[in-house]
Amino acid sequence: MRLHTKIFLLIIASTFAVGMGTSYLVGQMMYKGLDRECKEQAQLIVQSLVSFIDHNMNDSDADAVDKALKVMVQLSKKIQYAYVIDHEGLLFAQFYEGAFPDEFSAITHQHAFSTQSPVEVHHKTKIGRIHDIAYPLIEGRPAHVHIGTDEEYLYNQVSELHRKILIFTISLMALSTVFGIITSRHITRPLAVMSKAMINFGKGKEYGALSINGDKDMNTLTQAFNQMIEDLEEVRSRQMLCEERFRGIFEHIKSGVAVYEAVDDGNDFIFLDFNSRGEQLENIQRKNLLGRRLTEAFPDVNKLGLLNVMRKVWKTGKPEHHPRALYEDDKVTSWRENFVYRISNGEVVVVYEDVTERMQMEVELKHSRQLMQMVIDAFPQSMMVINRDYSLAFVNKKVCDLSRKQDLVESGITCHEVYHHSELPCSHANHPCPLERVVETKKPMTFQHVHFDSEGLEMPVEILATPIFDNKGEVIQIIESCRDVSHQQQLIAQLNQAQKMESVGRLAGGVAHDFNNMLAVILGNIEMALMQVDTTQEIFSNLQEVRSAAIRSSNLTRQLLAFARKQVTKPRVLDLNETIESMLKMLRRLIGENIKLAWIPGDELWSVLQDASQIDQILVNLSVNSRDAIKENGEIAIKTRNETLSPAYCAQNVDVIPGDYVLLEFSDNGIGMDSDTLKKIKGMEPD
Repeated sequence: MRLHTKIFLLIIASTFAVGMGTSYLVGQMMYKGLDRECKEQAQLIVQSLVSFIDHNMNDSDADAVDKALKVMVQLSKKIQYAYVIDHEGLLFAQFYEGAFPDEFSAITHQHAFSTQSPVEVHHKTKIGRIHDIAYPLIEGRPAHVHIGTDEEYLYNQVSELHRKILIFTISLMALSTVFGIITSRHITRPLAVMSKAMINFGKGKEYGALSINGDKDMNTLTQAFNQMIEDLEEVRSRQMLCEERFRGIFEHIKSGVAVYEAVDDGNDFIFLDFNSRGEQLENIQRKNLLGRRLTEAFPDVNKLGLLNVMRKVWKTGKPEHHPRALYEDDKVTSWRENFVYRISNGEVVVVYEDVTERMQMEVELKHSRQLMQMVIDAFPQSMMVINRDYSLAFVNKKVCDLSRKQDLVESGITCHEVYHHSELPCSHANHPCPLERVVETKKPMTFQHVHFDSEGLEMPVEILATPIFDNKGEVIQIIESCRDVSHQQQLIAQLNQAQKMESVGRLAGGVAHDFNNMLAVILGNIEMALMQVDTTQEIFSNLQEVRSAAIRSSNLTRQLLAFARKQVTKPRVLDLNETIESMLKMLRRLIGENIKLAWIPGDELWSVLQDASQIDQILVNLSVNSRDAIKENGEIAIKTRNETLSPAYCAQNVDVIPGDYVLLEFSDNGIGMDSDTLKKIKGMEPD
């Protein structure tokens, strides 16, 4: 039912109710007024006749009373009858205008009455309704007079009034109908337009500003309505934007999001919403989760510990972080990390991530770091990463071994404290600081530096310093790789010594060449002299000794030429024992009589491929060195034996390969050589 119809019916109903109520109230008031008037008139009549009726009743003059009653009835249009009851309760006198009630036709009057106040009774007779009023003639005495008023007269008067009021009411209703139609349309048309606009607004349809012609109040109402709609539209736009933003975040966030409602006093939760990422993580459709209990969908959630966290958040309202834990059931096995919070309406939101891949990556990263640390620790050079404040960010095992400290990074020690045992950077000690130079140039650089080990001994190193840059191109750290160049410097010293020896060898080679030429002349002349001298002569043996000495001198010059690389060596298969035995006589003369030479040859010695002159040279050099090492009496021992070198031995001595060898052992009991002497002769070792 439309609004204007309701207003119209309301006006008609109100008018009808007012008319009928007015008619009823006026009729009741009129009836009571006429009734009161009849009573008062009857009471006046009774009071005026009391003495007369009482006197005649005492004289038993009923005719006189009848006449008096007749006159009273005829003078009043409202009184239909009157009769008198005596003290015995019998009818004494009467007069009737019209029909008399049947119940009063008996001689004995049985009507109940009161000696103190009037008694009223309503009767329905042949001529209509009669209102009977009994008045006592004398207070306290049973004798009384009955006055019967015409109640029909009163009813007719009231009915006529009702009819007039009804006609007035109908006329008023007709006017009200016209007024109601006009008023309802005037009132409801703008309301209907506003209502339609509100319906369209609720459905999200577009609309324009309302324009309703009316009085000032209606225009004000229309303007207020338009302003309200604009405000609501702005609020709805913001709400829709927030909803769209929330839904976009909810659906596209990389974390799973679930919204729950607590049931059973927080002992369980029902799914209210679930985002797309959650569907992917759980491999389940949203529609299959909404409305289900958490413990039903994921029966082992109690083992995860998440349910206790959700219950706590639901009760306290304080967000909680549930650290990563393993969830495992018949369908899902994964590591989860959850963040739980409660929103204003009491719903609980769980944002979670599947960190299984992250856990695997962390394990792999840890393994990679361990492997990288092992690789860097196995690196033979010391490596460290140095911060701008000279503190250490990373070191390898070599650095720890050199410094004999394991907690270099944790202790906050600086690079100059590790390698220079100084509280000041090395630049303060007139050493180039790799960190400062690389920060200044922003380029990799190489430095020759001197470090000190844990015992304070100098250690020459070569440093390669490489910068590490931040996003702004500034040097924040450097990688410093230190290589011990002690052996390299020794090799350089050996090279210098070898170059010196080469020069000496070249000089000796030139001298030996000239000396060899002179020996050739000497040997030639000796051979000619031996041919001319008889073997029995004493000079013959002397010439042979001279020839032997010349031959040995020739061998020595050949060795010098070989040392100077001016004569090619001629290796041949020989017996090492025989070669040594041929040199024993000369060696004993070379070392002197105070030194004993012990020769211990090996049995069944294997043959070797070697130049005999080089063997002679080795024996001569070693014998001279031993002679110089023995101050007074001493002993030199020369031994030979067969040796087979195993792969295990060769693994520890990289200069040889496995196989069969002949060992030549030369030893003495002299004082030996000091370290300085050993350094000087390293470059003189023969090939």
